[in-house]
Amino acid sequence: MKPTHFLVLISSLTAGACATVPLAPTDNQLGEPGPSRYKVTVVSASIASKTPKGQPWHREKPSRLVPLFKSLATLSRIPLASEAVAALVAPTTDADIPPIPLVEVRVGGEMLGSSISQPTLTPKWNWPFALDTRDYKPDGQISFIVRDGDGEKLLGKFETSVGEILAKPDHQFPAADSVEILQIKVEPLPNSPEHRVFHFSVPGNESLMDLASRPGPRSENSWQPISVLNGDAIRIRATGTVTFSSGFPPLSDTVTPEGRTSVERGSWSHPLEQCEKMNDHALVAFLAGKPVFIGTKYEDSKVEQSGQLLLGVNDIDVGNNSGSFDVTVEVNPDDLSKQRHPSPAYQAPSWGH
Repeated sequence: MKPTHFLVLISSLTAGACATVPLAPTDNQLGEPGPSRYKVTVVSASIASKTPKGQPWHREKPSRLVPLFKSLATLSRIPLASEAVAALVAPTTDADIPPIPLVEVRVGGEMLGSSISQPTLTPKWNWPFALDTRDYKPDGQISFIVRDGDGEKLLGKFETSVGEILAKPDHQFPAADSVEILQIKVEPLPNSPEHRVFHFSVPGNESLMDLASRPGPRSENSWQPISVLNGDAIRIRATGTVTFSSGFPPLSDTVTPEGRTSVERGSWSHPLEQCEKMNDHALVAFLAGKPVFIGTKYEDSKVEQSGQLLLGVNDIDVGNNSGSFDVTVEVNPDDLSKQRHPSPAYQAPSWGH
């Protein structure tokens, strides 16, 4: 698998319960425009039991992907329930092994992301992303591409337009290649995204992998993953200190969320694999699969991918650490959200009942 694809493997971002028929995006009685933002959820698919040549998809368990399933990049793109992680890394012993379906979405020249499942012929991704009529024209092409994660073989490709996707709340695409059914759901989102605020501590003595894999539910002020949609805005502020020790006899040092530079850290460096060029022991994040340096402050006025925001200390040798970083995370603060252009490129049609 190509290294670039390591970061884009994702699975379901918890979509929440959806109404059978979402509210129709019509103008209200005051003549105000309907929604310009929509949540599109890739729900599930059904895949043929054999390859087009009548052969089993695989005869050996897909061990090459097991390290990816355990990676932070992947954990920030999947539900973090422990049973979901266990299902992904469980060994497969059957001789006739299904594909590992990935789904990618390409729209407006961009790949919004992709989602991963365990080996199955009936993947249930429930993976949402946002479509904003301020960003895409109705005749713009949108493609849903299903691949086999073990080898990236194309399983099926479905092409339509943004306007067609937003024209109704439920879609069931007919067979294409080895994909027999692909189900998509659409629901309107508020034109002004909800402003959410989170306060919690990031412990210095727990690895980001352990934090991300910890089963929920979590209390309001404890460490937690934060779900975001593409197009959301994020602001993070951090304070506090973490003390770490290394060597024999042990030597100690204390850092702020900015951490230490590569020059300062020397032989004490134990950064996360994908954050090795960032300051050691700093506050870092995986944002929908992408490693990001946070430090004491971070802002992003337009998140590129849907997924989970995971915050942690850039250190894999956390056993001798103490202290924590106190963080405040704002999703869609008013001033950052207002940087988006206000007018939709078009008005999506109303949904019939």
